[in-house]
Amino acid sequence: MDTYAIVGESGHGKTTLAKALTQRHGFAVSDPVDWTIASRNAAIVVVSAPDGPMPGTRAAMAACREHGVNRVVLFVGKCDLVEDVELIELVSMECAELATKHGYADPVIVRGAATRMLANDHEAASSIAELLAAVQARGHG
Repeated sequence: MDTYAIVGESGHGKTTLAKALTQRHGFAVSDPVDWTIASRNAAIVVVSAPDGPMPGTRAAMAACREHGVNRVVLFVGKCDLVEDVELIELVSMECAELATKHGYADPVIVRGAATRMLANDHEAASSIAELLAAVQARGHG
């Protein structure tokens, strides 16, 4: 079974996303400090839509590159807390620029809300399916 690290700024939703992935889909998630496991597959970099990339996001992205994580998928979470669709688009563009800056070409960005994923929200089902497909494709790419 593949194992993935979930990394990013404190308070951006890493724990909630990990719960949604493990409880609802049996996904294996490693401790972000365990870079040996993470470097074998991929990492999910979590960014809060209301906050955008922050210093912890940048540090996580740099650490992924430094420790040999060859593939990352960005998850722009907490989208349910943002009414302005343009803000979510702006945060997604900032994430893409950050990933490119750290050497991750053509980054995959998935938008969603992990709390809704945990609650089995019908709309959230499509974003979790998209996230799982992206991570698995990147993990084997």
